[in-house]
This record gives sequence, structure tokens and C-alpha cells, in this order.
Amino acid sequence: MRGATRTRGAWASKRTPASAILRELAMSDESLSAQQLADLLDEPVRLPVAGLRALLRANDKTLVYEVRRGGFVLGTHYQLPTPPQAASGS
Repeated sequence: MRGATRTRGAWASKRTPASAILRELAMSDESLSAQQLADLLDEPVRLPVAGLRALLRANDKTLVYEVRRGGFVLGTHYQLPTPPQAASGS
């Protein structure tokens, strides 16, 4: 998943479930399923997988984006249009 180690300091105890979920999605290099997210969350903020899945699906295309069946990333993916002069090479 990612090579860096996670730091779980004093702030970890002050996180809400929502902020912990967003943090894990933001730090991930790949999409995460509800099960993968549940495994990554600290015990105090861990939600049941079914509840986490429902939360992700309820916020699909707004806060999170389902890039593969059951795999979510933070935000939506978009591409800026290429200006006409850049596309023609002049």
C-alpha cells in the first residue's frame, strides 16, 4: 500500500471517526474498500464494516469517489481541459 510508516501520536486520540476515515483515504496511494479502511482505523474510531460501507456509498460522488467496485478514494478525479494552443503545439 504505502512505504511510509504511520504516525499515531497524541492527535490520534482526538480524531473523530469521520476525520480518521478522511485521513486514511487522503494518505492512501490507492483506492480502499470499507474492509481495508476498517483494518486501518484505530480501535476508538473504528466503525463496523457494514456501517462504513453505507457511509462511503452515501457520500459517493460528493466526498468520496468509487473508482472500482467497492474501492473508494477521497474526492473526484477530473482533468483540466488542454488550452487549444498547447494541443496544437504552437
